[in-house]
Amino acid sequence: MSNYLLDALREQSEIAKDMAHKVAAILIAPDLTAEQASQVYRYVEKCAQDFDRFQELLEDHDLDDGFFKVVESIEDLWSNMSVAAARKIGNSSEAFFNSRSSRSCPGLMPD
Repeated sequence: MSNYLLDALREQSEIAKDMAHKVAAILIAPDLTAEQASQVYRYVEKCAQDFDRFQELLEDHDLDDGFFKVVESIEDLWSNMSVAAARKIGNSSEAFFNSRSSRSCPGLMPD
């Protein structure tokens, strides 16, 4: 493996780890809205897709199994971030609708 690819793999690993910490911190914010969680989800998905393109580049090279284990661990980080953000969207949306469920819609039901 060329030094360039090895350096790039290290950089991708650091990016994913850093993002995992940032995403976790954002998702635990008590005032995070469903829209904000959705923005986090979309950004994580874009980053994961970028990593998928990088992974395709790696597949063109003869790599040791150890490198693919690193690739898999990075994939797992992006996947876990995506799932966490998606769950937060669902939880935030549920909380929003539950807070509104005790009120009737104006014009549809008597107060």
